[in-house]
Amino acid sequence: MKNPLTIALVIISFTSCKKAFQPIEGTWMAVESRHYDADSWISSMDGVIFDFKDDSMSFSHVFYDSTISMKVTYLERNIFELRQNSKVHDTIRIYEMFGDSLTFLIDEKMLVKLIPVVRESNVQLNIDSIINNDWQVHNNGIANRIVVTNHKWDSIKKNTPLMSIINNRIEKFSLSEFKETKFITITSGQTDLYLYQILNMTSDTIFTKILVENEYSYPMFIKQKKVSKSVIESITKDLVGKWNMTELIDDNSKLATGDSSDMNIMYYGFEEPSGYKHQSLVDKVISYNFTNDRFQSFENNKLKFEGSYNISNDGKYIILNKGLNPNDYISIIELNGKSMVFEKQDEFSTPTSGKFIEYSYRVKLKKVDTL
Repeated sequence: MKNPLTIALVIISFTSCKKAFQPIEGTWMAVESRHYDADSWISSMDGVIFDFKDDSMSFSHVFYDSTISMKVTYLERNIFELRQNSKVHDTIRIYEMFGDSLTFLIDEKMLVKLIPVVRESNVQLNIDSIINNDWQVHNNGIANRIVVTNHKWDSIKKNTPLMSIINNRIEKFSLSEFKETKFITITSGQTDLYLYQILNMTSDTIFTKILVENEYSYPMFIKQKKVSKSVIESITKDLVGKWNMTELIDDNSKLATGDSSDMNIMYYGFEEPSGYKHQSLVDKVISYNFTNDRFQSFENNKLKFEGSYNISNDGKYIILNKGLNPNDYISIIELNGKSMVFEKQDEFSTPTSGKFIEYSYRVKLKKVDTL
Protein backbone atom coordinates (compact mmCIF):
# COMPACT_ATOMS: atom_id res chain seq x y z
CA MET A 1 0.00 0.00 0.00
CA LYS A 2 1.32 3.37 -0.97
CA ASN A 3 2.06 5.94 1.67
CA PRO A 4 -0.78 8.59 1.66
CA LEU A 5 1.82 11.28 2.25
CA THR A 6 3.67 10.25 -0.90
CA ILE A 7 0.45 10.38 -2.93
CA ALA A 8 -0.34 13.84 -1.55
CA LEU A 9 3.11 15.12 -2.46
CA VAL A 10 2.80 13.79 -6.01
CA ILE A 11 -0.59 15.46 -6.41
CA ILE A 12 0.71 18.78 -5.03
CA SER A 13 3.76 18.60 -7.27
CA PHE A 14 1.66 17.87 -10.37
CA THR A 15 -0.80 20.63 -9.53
CA SER A 16 1.99 23.16 -8.92
CA CYS A 17 3.67 22.36 -12.24
CA LYS A 18 0.39 22.63 -14.08
CA LYS A 19 -0.37 25.97 -12.46
CA ALA A 20 3.09 27.33 -13.18
CA PHE A 21 2.69 26.94 -16.94
CA GLN A 22 -0.94 27.66 -17.72
CA PRO A 23 -1.48 29.03 -21.25
CA ILE A 24 -0.58 32.70 -21.17
CA GLU A 25 -3.42 35.19 -21.36
CA GLY A 26 -3.67 38.96 -21.35
CA THR A 27 -1.45 41.85 -22.44
CA TRP A 28 2.26 42.00 -21.61
CA MET A 29 5.00 44.56 -22.26
CA ALA A 30 8.62 43.59 -22.94
CA VAL A 31 10.76 45.74 -20.63
CA GLU A 32 14.18 44.08 -20.70
CA SER A 33 16.09 42.04 -23.28
CA ARG A 34 19.44 40.35 -23.07
CA HIS A 35 21.25 37.82 -25.21
CA TYR A 36 21.23 34.22 -24.04
CA ASP A 37 23.61 32.93 -26.71
CA ALA A 38 26.74 35.06 -26.98
CA ASP A 39 27.38 33.84 -30.53
CA SER A 40 24.03 34.98 -31.93
CA TRP A 41 22.28 38.32 -32.20
CA ILE A 42 18.68 39.45 -32.59
CA SER A 43 17.18 42.90 -32.15
CA SER A 44 16.08 44.06 -28.71
CA MET A 45 12.45 43.30 -27.91
CA ASP A 46 12.03 46.20 -25.45
CA GLY A 47 8.78 48.05 -26.12
CA VAL A 48 7.05 45.12 -27.83
CA ILE A 49 3.48 44.52 -26.64
CA PHE A 50 2.33 40.88 -26.59
CA ASP A 51 -1.42 40.24 -26.44
CA PHE A 52 -2.46 36.62 -25.83
CA LYS A 53 -6.00 35.37 -26.30
CA ASP A 54 -6.96 31.67 -26.57
CA ASP A 55 -4.66 30.12 -29.20
CA SER A 56 -3.52 33.35 -30.85
CA MET A 57 -1.18 36.22 -30.11
CA SER A 58 -0.86 39.68 -31.60
CA PHE A 59 2.05 42.01 -31.04
CA SER A 60 3.04 45.54 -31.87
CA HIS A 61 5.75 48.03 -30.87
CA VAL A 62 5.32 51.31 -29.04
CA PHE A 63 7.15 53.16 -31.83
CA TYR A 64 5.06 51.79 -34.71
CA ASP A 65 1.39 51.48 -35.68
CA SER A 66 1.37 48.01 -37.26
CA THR A 67 0.09 44.90 -35.48
CA ILE A 68 1.03 41.32 -36.38
CA SER A 69 -1.06 38.28 -35.41
CA MET A 70 0.20 34.72 -35.02
CA LYS A 71 -1.13 31.35 -33.92
CA VAL A 72 0.13 29.92 -30.63
CA THR A 73 0.80 26.17 -30.51
CA TYR A 74 1.98 24.64 -27.25
CA LEU A 75 4.51 21.82 -27.65
CA GLU A 76 4.94 21.35 -23.91
CA ARG A 77 3.63 23.12 -20.85
CA ASN A 78 6.40 25.71 -21.03
CA ILE A 79 7.23 25.71 -24.76
CA PHE A 80 5.14 27.09 -27.60
CA GLU A 81 5.55 28.03 -31.23
CA LEU A 82 4.40 31.17 -32.96
CA ARG A 83 3.13 30.34 -36.43
CA GLN A 84 2.30 32.64 -39.30
CA ASN A 85 0.75 31.19 -42.46
CA SER A 86 1.47 27.69 -41.09
CA LYS A 87 5.18 28.46 -40.86
CA VAL A 88 7.04 28.53 -37.54
CA HIS A 89 8.15 32.07 -36.83
CA ASP A 90 9.62 31.61 -33.34
CA THR A 91 9.92 28.93 -30.68
CA ILE A 92 9.50 30.35 -27.18
CA ARG A 93 10.28 28.72 -23.87
CA ILE A 94 8.73 30.14 -20.72
CA TYR A 95 11.94 30.58 -18.77
CA GLU A 96 10.34 32.04 -15.62
CA MET A 97 6.79 32.90 -14.68
CA PHE A 98 5.53 34.84 -11.70
CA GLY A 99 2.36 36.77 -10.98
CA ASP A 100 3.92 40.11 -11.87
CA SER A 101 6.37 39.08 -14.59
CA LEU A 102 7.40 36.36 -16.97
CA THR A 103 10.54 35.70 -18.97
CA PHE A 104 10.67 34.25 -22.48
CA LEU A 105 13.64 32.51 -24.03
CA ILE A 106 13.16 33.17 -27.74
CA ASP A 107 14.75 30.68 -30.16
CA GLU A 108 17.39 29.90 -27.51
CA LYS A 109 18.96 33.27 -28.36
CA MET A 110 17.41 36.01 -26.25
CA LEU A 111 15.85 36.32 -22.82
CA VAL A 112 12.97 38.81 -22.73
CA LYS A 113 11.33 39.94 -19.50
CA LEU A 114 7.69 41.04 -19.65
CA ILE A 115 5.32 42.62 -17.17
CA PRO A 116 1.50 42.67 -17.37
CA VAL A 117 -0.31 45.70 -18.72
CA VAL A 118 -3.52 46.44 -16.85
CA ARG A 119 -5.91 48.86 -18.47
CA GLU A 120 -6.51 51.80 -16.16
CA SER A 121 -8.62 54.27 -18.14
CA ASN A 122 -9.24 55.44 -21.67
CA VAL A 123 -7.46 58.81 -21.61
CA GLN A 124 -8.31 61.31 -24.34
CA LEU A 125 -4.86 62.53 -25.41
CA ASN A 126 -3.35 63.18 -28.83
CA ILE A 127 0.17 63.99 -29.94
CA ASP A 128 -0.72 67.56 -31.00
CA SER A 129 -1.55 68.53 -27.44
CA ILE A 130 1.92 67.36 -26.41
CA ILE A 131 3.80 69.03 -29.26
CA ASN A 132 2.10 72.37 -28.79
CA ASN A 133 3.11 72.68 -25.13
CA ASP A 134 6.26 72.71 -22.99
CA TRP A 135 6.54 70.00 -20.33
CA GLN A 136 8.49 68.92 -17.28
CA VAL A 137 8.78 65.26 -16.25
CA HIS A 138 8.70 64.94 -12.45
CA ASN A 139 9.92 61.68 -10.95
CA ASN A 140 11.24 61.03 -7.43
CA GLY A 141 11.94 64.71 -6.78
CA ILE A 142 13.77 65.27 -10.08
CA ALA A 143 12.31 67.46 -12.85
CA ASN A 144 13.51 67.39 -16.46
CA ARG A 145 12.31 69.74 -19.17
CA ILE A 146 11.13 68.00 -22.34
CA VAL A 147 10.41 69.54 -25.71
CA VAL A 148 8.68 67.30 -28.24
CA THR A 149 9.12 68.48 -31.82
CA ASN A 150 6.91 67.64 -34.79
CA HIS A 151 9.89 66.27 -36.72
CA LYS A 152 10.08 62.55 -37.33
CA TRP A 153 13.16 60.62 -36.29
CA ASP A 154 13.34 59.03 -39.73
CA SER A 155 11.88 61.21 -42.48
CA ILE A 156 11.76 58.30 -44.93
CA LYS A 157 9.79 55.77 -42.89
CA LYS A 158 6.04 56.32 -42.55
CA ASN A 159 5.74 55.25 -38.92
CA THR A 160 8.59 56.54 -36.81
CA PRO A 161 9.02 58.25 -33.42
CA LEU A 162 9.40 62.00 -33.08
CA MET A 163 12.51 63.91 -32.10
CA SER A 164 12.53 65.35 -28.59
CA ILE A 165 14.96 67.31 -26.44
CA ILE A 166 15.18 66.18 -22.82
CA ASN A 167 17.85 67.05 -20.32
CA ASN A 168 20.07 68.47 -23.09
CA ARG A 169 19.88 65.25 -25.12
CA ILE A 170 18.23 64.35 -28.41
CA GLU A 171 15.90 61.41 -27.82
CA LYS A 172 13.08 59.53 -29.54
CA PHE A 173 9.53 60.12 -28.31
CA SER A 174 6.24 58.44 -29.08
CA LEU A 175 2.64 58.43 -27.91
CA SER A 176 1.09 55.08 -28.74
CA GLU A 177 -2.11 53.19 -28.01
CA PHE A 178 -2.93 49.52 -27.68
CA LYS A 179 -6.44 48.30 -26.88
CA GLU A 180 -7.44 51.76 -25.62
CA THR A 181 -4.41 51.95 -23.31
CA LYS A 182 -1.96 54.76 -24.06
CA PHE A 183 1.79 54.78 -23.58
CA ILE A 184 4.52 57.42 -23.68
CA THR A 185 7.93 56.11 -24.69
CA ILE A 186 11.18 58.07 -24.42
CA THR A 187 14.61 56.72 -25.22
CA SER A 188 17.71 57.16 -23.08
CA GLY A 189 20.85 57.44 -25.13
CA GLN A 190 18.58 56.89 -28.17
CA THR A 191 18.52 53.13 -27.51
CA ASP A 192 17.24 52.16 -24.05
CA LEU A 193 13.54 52.77 -23.53
CA TYR A 194 11.61 54.38 -20.70
CA LEU A 195 8.04 53.08 -20.98
CA TYR A 196 5.24 55.03 -19.29
CA GLN A 197 1.67 53.79 -19.14
CA ILE A 198 -0.76 56.70 -18.96
CA LEU A 199 -3.10 56.28 -16.01
CA ASN A 200 -5.06 59.52 -16.00
CA MET A 201 -4.75 63.20 -16.78
CA THR A 202 -6.04 66.63 -15.89
CA SER A 203 -5.88 69.84 -17.88
CA ASP A 204 -2.19 70.33 -17.04
CA THR A 205 -0.83 66.99 -15.79
CA ILE A 206 -0.40 63.50 -17.30
CA PHE A 207 -0.18 60.82 -14.60
CA THR A 208 1.82 57.75 -15.58
CA LYS A 209 3.27 54.51 -14.28
CA ILE A 210 6.75 53.54 -15.38
CA LEU A 211 6.81 50.00 -16.71
CA VAL A 212 9.80 48.47 -14.99
CA GLU A 213 9.78 45.22 -13.04
CA ASN A 214 9.65 45.72 -9.26
CA GLU A 215 9.77 49.50 -9.61
CA TYR A 216 6.74 51.37 -8.34
CA SER A 217 7.35 54.79 -9.81
CA TYR A 218 4.64 57.17 -10.96
CA PRO A 219 6.14 60.06 -12.97
CA MET A 220 4.06 63.10 -13.86
CA PHE A 221 4.27 65.07 -17.08
CA ILE A 222 3.38 68.64 -16.07
CA LYS A 223 2.45 71.18 -18.70
CA GLN A 224 4.32 74.44 -18.31
CA LYS A 225 2.23 77.59 -18.10
CA LYS A 226 2.16 79.58 -21.30
CA VAL A 227 2.85 83.27 -21.11
CA SER A 228 0.60 85.70 -22.95
CA LYS A 229 1.26 87.02 -26.42
CA SER A 230 2.01 90.44 -24.95
CA VAL A 231 4.74 88.93 -22.73
CA ILE A 232 6.34 87.24 -25.76
CA GLU A 233 6.23 90.55 -27.61
CA SER A 234 7.85 92.31 -24.64
CA ILE A 235 10.67 89.73 -24.49
CA THR A 236 11.23 90.10 -28.23
CA LYS A 237 11.29 93.88 -27.94
CA ASP A 238 13.96 93.72 -25.21
CA LEU A 239 15.93 91.18 -27.26
CA VAL A 240 16.03 93.10 -30.54
CA GLY A 241 19.39 94.81 -30.99
CA LYS A 242 23.13 94.16 -31.13
CA TRP A 243 24.70 92.45 -28.10
CA ASN A 244 28.35 92.10 -27.12
CA MET A 245 29.56 89.58 -24.58
CA THR A 246 31.08 91.28 -21.55
CA GLU A 247 31.61 88.45 -19.09
CA LEU A 248 31.95 84.67 -18.99
CA ILE A 249 30.14 84.02 -15.72
CA ASP A 250 30.47 80.26 -15.52
CA ASP A 251 34.10 79.49 -14.72
CA ASN A 252 33.59 75.90 -13.54
CA SER A 253 35.34 74.49 -16.57
CA LYS A 254 38.41 75.04 -18.71
CA LEU A 255 36.34 77.39 -20.87
CA ALA A 256 37.29 80.31 -18.63
CA THR A 257 41.03 79.61 -18.76
CA GLY A 258 43.72 79.97 -21.37
CA ASP A 259 43.85 76.16 -21.56
CA SER A 260 40.74 76.26 -23.71
CA SER A 261 42.30 78.35 -26.45
CA ASP A 262 42.56 75.38 -28.83
CA MET A 263 38.92 74.35 -28.44
CA ASN A 264 36.47 74.76 -31.32
CA ILE A 265 32.79 75.37 -30.78
CA MET A 266 30.68 73.35 -33.23
CA TYR A 267 27.49 74.73 -34.80
CA TYR A 268 24.97 72.62 -36.68
CA GLY A 269 22.74 75.26 -38.24
CA PHE A 270 24.37 75.00 -41.65
CA GLU A 271 24.22 71.94 -43.88
CA GLU A 272 27.79 71.18 -42.86
CA PRO A 273 29.07 71.68 -39.29
CA SER A 274 31.33 74.69 -38.86
CA GLY A 275 33.62 75.57 -35.96
CA TYR A 276 35.55 78.47 -34.63
CA LYS A 277 38.20 78.97 -31.98
CA HIS A 278 36.81 79.04 -28.49
CA GLN A 279 39.48 81.57 -27.56
CA SER A 280 36.78 84.11 -28.45
CA LEU A 281 34.85 83.19 -25.31
CA VAL A 282 37.91 83.85 -23.20
CA ASP A 283 38.60 87.13 -25.01
CA LYS A 284 34.90 88.12 -24.78
CA VAL A 285 34.47 89.01 -28.45
CA ILE A 286 31.27 87.09 -29.18
CA SER A 287 28.35 89.22 -30.35
CA TYR A 288 24.75 88.63 -31.40
CA ASN A 289 22.26 90.51 -33.52
CA PHE A 290 18.54 89.93 -32.99
CA THR A 291 15.70 91.28 -35.11
CA ASN A 292 12.03 90.41 -34.56
CA ASP A 293 12.49 86.90 -35.96
CA ARG A 294 16.11 86.48 -37.12
CA PHE A 295 19.46 86.27 -35.37
CA GLN A 296 23.15 86.36 -36.25
CA SER A 297 26.21 85.42 -34.19
CA PHE A 298 29.64 86.90 -34.77
CA GLU A 299 33.25 86.34 -33.77
CA ASN A 300 35.45 89.41 -34.09
CA ASN A 301 32.73 90.95 -36.27
CA LYS A 302 32.84 87.96 -38.62
CA LEU A 303 29.50 86.24 -39.23
CA LYS A 304 29.59 82.65 -37.98
CA PHE A 305 25.96 81.60 -37.65
CA GLU A 306 22.53 82.90 -38.57
CA GLY A 307 18.94 81.77 -38.77
CA SER A 308 15.44 82.22 -37.41
CA TYR A 309 14.39 82.15 -33.76
CA ASN A 310 11.32 82.24 -31.58
CA ILE A 311 10.53 82.51 -27.88
CA SER A 312 9.32 79.36 -26.10
CA ASN A 313 5.72 79.18 -24.91
CA ASP A 314 6.79 79.66 -21.30
CA GLY A 315 8.99 82.64 -22.18
CA LYS A 316 12.10 81.05 -20.69
CA TYR A 317 14.05 80.10 -23.83
CA ILE A 318 15.22 81.52 -27.13
CA ILE A 319 14.79 78.68 -29.63
CA LEU A 320 17.13 78.89 -32.61
CA ASN A 321 15.92 77.67 -35.98
CA LYS A 322 13.72 74.57 -35.62
CA GLY A 323 14.92 73.60 -32.15
CA LEU A 324 16.08 70.14 -33.22
CA ASN A 325 19.34 70.18 -31.29
CA PRO A 326 20.02 70.87 -27.59
CA ASN A 327 22.41 73.59 -28.73
CA ASP A 328 19.45 75.44 -30.27
CA TYR A 329 18.08 76.38 -26.84
CA ILE A 330 19.27 79.51 -25.04
CA SER A 331 18.02 79.76 -21.46
CA ILE A 332 17.15 83.37 -20.57
CA ILE A 333 18.45 83.99 -17.06
CA GLU A 334 18.09 87.78 -17.10
CA LEU A 335 16.90 90.16 -19.79
CA ASN A 336 16.11 93.85 -19.91
CA GLY A 337 16.56 96.55 -22.48
CA LYS A 338 20.26 97.01 -21.67
CA SER A 339 21.76 93.72 -20.49
CA MET A 340 21.19 89.99 -20.79
CA VAL A 341 22.46 86.84 -19.09
CA PHE A 342 21.92 83.56 -20.86
CA GLU A 343 22.98 79.95 -20.50
CA LYS A 344 23.70 77.77 -23.50
CA GLN A 345 25.10 74.36 -24.28
CA ASP A 346 27.52 73.77 -27.13
CA GLU A 347 29.70 70.95 -28.34
CA PHE A 348 33.41 71.64 -28.41
CA SER A 349 36.16 69.79 -30.20
CA THR A 350 39.80 69.71 -29.17
CA PRO A 351 42.02 69.37 -32.25
CA THR A 352 44.90 67.89 -30.26
CA SER A 353 42.83 64.99 -28.89
CA GLY A 354 40.02 64.78 -31.44
CA LYS A 355 37.49 64.49 -28.62
CA PHE A 356 34.06 66.12 -28.51
CA ILE A 357 32.89 67.62 -25.23
CA GLU A 358 29.49 69.06 -24.33
CA TYR A 359 29.65 72.19 -22.17
CA SER A 360 26.99 74.46 -20.75
CA TYR A 361 28.19 77.97 -20.07
CA ARG A 362 26.64 81.19 -18.80
CA VAL A 363 27.54 84.58 -20.26
CA LYS A 364 26.59 88.20 -19.76
CA LEU A 365 26.00 90.51 -22.71
CA LYS A 366 25.43 94.23 -23.09
CA LYS A 367 23.21 95.85 -25.71
CA VAL A 368 25.33 98.25 -27.74
CA ASP A 369 22.90 99.20 -30.47
CA THR A 370 19.26 98.85 -31.51
CA LEU A 371 18.39 97.42 -34.91
